[in-house]
Amino acid sequence: MKKILLLICMIACSTGLINAQKDKRPDTYYYQRVAEAPSETESDESEDVCELVEVWPEFPGGMDAFMLFFADNIRYPQNARKENIQGRVVLSAVIDEEGTVTNVKVTKSLHPDCDKEAVRVAYTMPKWKPGTLMGKPVKCRMTMPVIFRL
Repeated sequence: MKKILLLICMIACSTGLINAQKDKRPDTYYYQRVAEAPSETESDESEDVCELVEVWPEFPGGMDAFMLFFADNIRYPQNARKENIQGRVVLSAVIDEEGTVTNVKVTKSLHPDCDKEAVRVAYTMPKWKPGTLMGKPVKCRMTMPVIFRL
């Protein structure tokens, strides 16, 4: 008797969960919007940034051109060169509706001087092709690896 009662309870709970998880939105594209706290270098109003989009922002010329841009513009920091520091700095940046790189932050640090140099070069990048959601350009958060190799 206890097993039957337990089985009935499990079925009732799982049916309730399935019904609660149904999405009633008509579109098929699901995305998450994140409200960011304003930083000291950005404007006082918060941004509305998409984490998932239909079409991701694209660097002019693709990823090969992106890596070449960093390779051509990075000036290896002297302190990092003296200390034989090599590795990867991971940046997070927002590509706005016009394709401009904004709000660059270091998410994985290598060396303070390497971090500063990676952020400096990121802000000098040309405009990207912006990401789109439902056919409209939107602000998107991108993660960018920057490799420092001697």
